[in-house]
Amino acid sequence: MKKFLKVITAVTVMAALMSGCSSTKQEETAAEPTAALAITVEPLTEDEFADVQDEGAVDAVIDDFSKITIELDMENMVPGTERTVKMTALKNIMAETGVGIHWSATGSSQNDPEETFSTFKSENIICRNGATDDEIKAMFEGYSADVTYTGADGNVVEESLPFDTAVIFK
Repeated sequence: MKKFLKVITAVTVMAALMSGCSSTKQEETAAEPTAALAITVEPLTEDEFADVQDEGAVDAVIDDFSKITIELDMENMVPGTERTVKMTALKNIMAETGVGIHWSATGSSQNDPEETFSTFKSENIICRNGATDDEIKAMFEGYSADVTYTGADGNVVEESLPFDTAVIFK
């Protein structure tokens, strides 16, 4: 009987220790929700340039064009909560600033409130019209992605991610 009690006591102590370690590990891995913006400006590939030529670019050379990818990723989101993103489309930014010509765009998003992430992506082809990298970057000044989501503490977080600080040239 003493042996049986010792085994039961040992199992109970081990179970308590394991459950204590388990909850501590869960607390350590619970990360705060984050939103990150990246704007990548890069040269066109030969295939992308062929598509531009098919769309009517006359006497164009590949260096006249760039691809601008705008990607906003939200991670560690609280499942069951809404998140929103508001930002000016690149086409409108270019029209307002007069820098380059917006040629074409495609976009996608995944924003299921039951997931722990959201992603928004826009791929744009622009005709630079002689604009330098500095002029392309300056075009984004004053524009931002405004995001709203629920923080880990349950409070609503409103964040503004400036476009001009997110620009990367490849």
